[in-house]
Amino acid sequence: MNGVHWGDEKTLSTTGQSFYAFYPLATGRDGSQASTPIEGLVTDTKVTATIPVAQERGELLTSGNTPAITDPNWKIIAPNMTYAMMAGTGKWTSNNETDNVTLNFKPLVTVLDVIVNGPESNSYSVAQVLVQSKNQPIVGSFTYDVATGEFSDMPAQGTSQNRTASVDCMVPDESGVPTAIKLASGEKLNVKFFLLPRDIKASELSVSVVLSNGQTLTKDLADENAEHNLAQGEIVRVFTPKLNSANVNNWMSRIGDDVLFASQLSIPGTKHSFTYRTFGSESGDYDAEHDIMQSFQSIDIDNQFDAGIRAFDVKVSTGSGQGIQIYSGTENIEPLSNFLNALKSKLMTASTECAVVAINFVDWGDSQSEWLRKLCAEINNWNSRQGQNSYGEQWLQLINSQTTMGDMRQRIGIIVHSPEANPRAYDNISIIGGYSTSVQNTSLVNYSFVRGDNVWIQNLLQVNNPEINVGTHNGAGLTPYFITEAVGKGEATSYDLIDTKLDLIDQLLNTIRQQGTSNLYVNDLGGFCVVNYREWQDGIFGGSWVSKPEESTGSATYHTYNARNIWGGWQWNEDGNGTTTIDYANIPEKTGYTYYTEKRPTDNQAPASPEASRNATWLYVDATNSQRGQGGNNALLAEKINPQALTKIYNMVDEGRAPLGVVYMNFAGTDEVTMGGHPYNVYGTQLPAIIISNNFKFALETKSGN
Repeated sequence: MNGVHWGDEKTLSTTGQSFYAFYPLATGRDGSQASTPIEGLVTDTKVTATIPVAQERGELLTSGNTPAITDPNWKIIAPNMTYAMMAGTGKWTSNNETDNVTLNFKPLVTVLDVIVNGPESNSYSVAQVLVQSKNQPIVGSFTYDVATGEFSDMPAQGTSQNRTASVDCMVPDESGVPTAIKLASGEKLNVKFFLLPRDIKASELSVSVVLSNGQTLTKDLADENAEHNLAQGEIVRVFTPKLNSANVNNWMSRIGDDVLFASQLSIPGTKHSFTYRTFGSESGDYDAEHDIMQSFQSIDIDNQFDAGIRAFDVKVSTGSGQGIQIYSGTENIEPLSNFLNALKSKLMTASTECAVVAINFVDWGDSQSEWLRKLCAEINNWNSRQGQNSYGEQWLQLINSQTTMGDMRQRIGIIVHSPEANPRAYDNISIIGGYSTSVQNTSLVNYSFVRGDNVWIQNLLQVNNPEINVGTHNGAGLTPYFITEAVGKGEATSYDLIDTKLDLIDQLLNTIRQQGTSNLYVNDLGGFCVVNYREWQDGIFGGSWVSKPEESTGSATYHTYNARNIWGGWQWNEDGNGTTTIDYANIPEKTGYTYYTEKRPTDNQAPASPEASRNATWLYVDATNSQRGQGGNNALLAEKINPQALTKIYNMVDEGRAPLGVVYMNFAGTDEVTMGGHPYNVYGTQLPAIIISNNFKFALETKSGN
């Protein structure tokens, strides 16, 4: 109980004592009161309560864990009874024969009891169930007077903030990672929704079942109950049709047209989307210790879209003499226009959806400004040849902070990552200037679009490999040179870049909560764990493996010299103790040498003359390759990051919820990939599912403010 309220003692003997109570004593998911949705009933008889958009649920109940369920085909998501609000009243008078007071409780909220019917055949994974209203508010705050039984302060007009209720249908698997509930033929899933304590028109409501791939199956209650109401305080049961595969993947159809697109949505995306082309050829004989994996994806663009992916990351070259080409792995693979045509074809059958394409620079002969000019000309030429979409608009849409979901429907938003510091603006295309190609961003990066809006990005891509015990530091395994150097110089504290990346994900979420609607946000979960890269070089006697650590981990080469008098002149004589290392800790302390010089890409210092001392020594470090490394084990990175990110999103509750922005990932659309006989659990269907579901767990900001 939240408490009782004593009556006026002066009137106790004549009128008796009234007792009031309100259920529940609200608690959050962790048992604390941090998520308490009610207040009041302290100084008077009024209580204020809130029915939220996302209704935290309990565990999944089945015949295997609950004796009360005898039918093995039934699955029940235990409702969070915090929202089953009731008011109790009772009275004690002086002629009461006992000291007991009976409190009579009255249910307040309206309950929609949804039965999701499993498929006719096969099985489907359910990630979320939604209830949405066309106009009438169904969630929000209200005030109730337990003495008079009157409601007040209830939302009168429907807005994007009070017309959706959702229940998450993802439950932790045996590894503790949230996973969508699988429904087989003949099985049923029971989900309860607690709605505002008012009569709600059935004709207003629809129930949507969101599958793990983003397909959304919707039932309008008006189809069967057009003239009926859901009465306040009562329970109404609704059965959905049997699950089936939708003709199109349409999860964006449930998002309002007025919702701000760039800052408010959570959009799953694929890192290096076209690298699925190399997956088949390299998956069979991949060497996890020595090979740089070219594949970041295993399914093609068509299947990525059908898995709910709406953002695509590609590399494009312009200077090869082959036109404007998609670049993947180590070669050009097809014209950019083919990719745009493929996206257009998907959107023609899914008019409620959109696509975002991020384009990255490939250095293939053209200057940065020439690359941008050719690229934008090709994109706009393509756009001019396409005619209009179903809404009578062109196919390209410029993305900025004021772009809405309605603006984006059946359109493609292009974002160009230009390394040029101050690029010019081009029509229909969003351009980020001064975009760094570094894979070693250990802090959040903030860029400006050419037209003025900002974008916050988490994109630490090169991380340690805990499965290769070379140069191990604190269990981090094989570690990029740049971070061993940073720790050695006191500029960083941890060798574990996987942990650093997870911390950056949290930092970006906090930035989103603070910055609000004025920015675009990109959470890049992609990347690679470094490897001991080597390549085969042919030779006279058959060839050999040659180590090239700079291609994955980065490295430095040090040389040590002694002063030596040769034929009457002092010279530096290399003593042969130097070597190439991937670990800064292996470089000798410079304090042990008379002279120390270092060469980096922008620095080539000449050593001092050895004539000053017969015992002079010199340590020379060539650090040109120290911050190199553009590839490694992409599947291992996905196995380490994807389930952790999934759990972070799952654990966001109440005020802690926030939009996720564009979320790029390795190996979307599949839960496991096998490389060189090694299976990696990448959770590539579950992660997009929970990203999609995040769009329906809290009120999204709109352009109009309604």
